[in-house]
Amino acid sequence: MSQRTANFVLYVCVALAGLAAAIASAQAAAALLQETLAACVAPPTAMAAWWPGDGNANDIVGGNAGAYSGAFAPGKVGRAFSLDGAHDVTITHTSVLDFGHTDSFTLDAWINKSAPIVDTSGEMVLSLTYNCSAEVITLALTPAGVAIFSIRDNLVNSVDVIASGSLVDGQWHHLAGVRDAALGNVKLYLDGALVASATDSTTGTFTLAAAQDRIGSRPVCPTPMFFNGLIDEVEVYRRALSGSEVQALFNAGSAGKCKCNFDVDDNGQLDALTDGLMIIRAGLGLTGPALTQGTIGPNANRTNPTAVLDFINANKLTGYDLDGNGTFDAVTDGLMILRYLFRFDGAAVVTGAVGSSATRTDWNAVNAFLASGCDACRDGIKDLSETDIDCGGPACGACAVGKKCLANSDCQTGHICNLSNVCQ
Repeated sequence: MSQRTANFVLYVCVALAGLAAAIASAQAAAALLQETLAACVAPPTAMAAWWPGDGNANDIVGGNAGAYSGAFAPGKVGRAFSLDGAHDVTITHTSVLDFGHTDSFTLDAWINKSAPIVDTSGEMVLSLTYNCSAEVITLALTPAGVAIFSIRDNLVNSVDVIASGSLVDGQWHHLAGVRDAALGNVKLYLDGALVASATDSTTGTFTLAAAQDRIGSRPVCPTPMFFNGLIDEVEVYRRALSGSEVQALFNAGSAGKCKCNFDVDDNGQLDALTDGLMIIRAGLGLTGPALTQGTIGPNANRTNPTAVLDFINANKLTGYDLDGNGTFDAVTDGLMILRYLFRFDGAAVVTGAVGSSATRTDWNAVNAFLASGCDACRDGIKDLSETDIDCGGPACGACAVGKKCLANSDCQTGHICNLSNVCQ
């Protein structure tokens, strides 16, 4: 082979290697973009408690408020509890977390663990009921870092389902433990897949008058099992979630569960005359074709009246109760949502639309609720189809000068998106 030919072959090899690297980089970027654009999933029904960890320890669907003095960090969905092996979340126990012999239940959470486990009992993700007592409902990691879901009734009958492989790897993992009283089994899911199951041999109850509930630890019997790492999106359901429901929670990734999602027809746009009207119609009791007729936007993915109603019902208390009085009312909350989707602002959103016993009675309170994760266009994160934080794309408002963009339509009126993809 001549030197000239050898040089040419070398050039081709280098070029192909560069192309392969570029393809790999593009594939990685596409995967990241796919997760960023993933739609949030409607919360499964029968949710008893939900601690998102978004800067506080509130239970956003019930009365099981948490107390927490530790830190927060970027999570799988928004913010997460950043536990250091010394702090935990202590939860106010209410009867909604009491379970009898015939009650099914599900626990789930996202975890990210990189620090070695030093507690000889392992580390706790979520502990319910247990107070150095017979009764146990826990989702945890063994000393070897393996996921385990455990239940034990008041008669000391216990069932443990254990995965395989350590999760001490610095990656996000979704855990779900399910007790199905009707089918008589106990299951553990890891990253959306069923990894362990066992026959439910319990015959007693999981109710305790002095019950304690904690995220990231348990009462000290014999060790506290403090968690050292990140815990996010912790929930309890008063039923057994199906495998497909658990898979959907995992597939939602960083989009998570919809705290409230006004995109009823699922076309990536928020429209008062489509999404807003369907929300009000549902609040007025309309169902079937009367709910959706003339209100489905272009390129919609959710068009069936039953699917639309199910979606709205799943969002009613977690996101559509704008005045915070515990109910969704078409002529108060619905009217505020409609005004908001028409891009009203300030007092124009709330005037004459606040219900009785409301806890959010002015625009500042309602706007804070919308910004807390109810509205992706106000959450302080570049997500969904936004071109910059809380602006651009088909769903959010136009971006100001200096913000990133993809097209002129992403920028405020009178400004353009330049060749550097910045509004000017």
